[in-house]
Amino acid sequence: MSIRVSNLTIDLPLIDVSANSLRRKIINLAVGGKFMKKQSGDLIIRAIDNVSFEVDDGERVGVVGHNGAGKTTLLRAVAGVFEPRAGKVIIDGKITALFGAGIGLDPEATGLENIVLMAAYLGMHIKTTDPIVEDIIDFCDLNDYIELPVKVYSTGMLGRLAFAVATSFKPDVLILDEWLGAGDQAFITKANNRVTNFVNNAKVVLLASHATNIIEQMTSRVLWLDRGKVKFFGDTKEWKQLHDEHLSTNA
Repeated sequence: MSIRVSNLTIDLPLIDVSANSLRRKIINLAVGGKFMKKQSGDLIIRAIDNVSFEVDDGERVGVVGHNGAGKTTLLRAVAGVFEPRAGKVIIDGKITALFGAGIGLDPEATGLENIVLMAAYLGMHIKTTDPIVEDIIDFCDLNDYIELPVKVYSTGMLGRLAFAVATSFKPDVLILDEWLGAGDQAFITKANNRVTNFVNNAKVVLLASHATNIIEQMTSRVLWLDRGKVKFFGDTKEWKQLHDEHLSTNA
């Protein structure tokens, strides 16, 4: 199992944006990527700029950087959501990507029915009577709501349901982007414990987080992005030292 990313470049289009210099500066500061104009006149952001790295079997790699550095774009490109402008991504193994609530949900179907639907989206075929379904129901703590259409669920309830389903299977290649933030503290603690076990069961892990303690605890190497480029890729302890120095210098 492995991830191979070679000279990856991702351009994201900007729709209905004026090209005057003030807006260019504002956009560039807001998104962090490199602002560009194509020959057609369309405006784009170079969100990922010639990025290369490898993650081998058994490795856990953290992706870090300021807001707009390209973390989410990179993870979505690795998961096959974004098509590269240049370069390539080669995955050996089945990908499980946890980006947030709502993926694979049918708003008219019940919570129970959506468990089966979301599992199918992840490539797993289960029935409502399977033991894993009972485990999911118990974990997300939706009680009688599990028999109601998910269109009546709150954002937090949807997040708990999607999270419980996504973390119920043993992944080969796991991609995580700032996991669950919804719910009370007791549920968040339970969710973090579940994520730890989930990560430990994966063969290869690529995760993005702003939480330094999570990166330190869960990863062996770190990919540090800055405006779409690789600033550092190496041992987590070495990154932590560089990160602390960076914070003290810019305090």
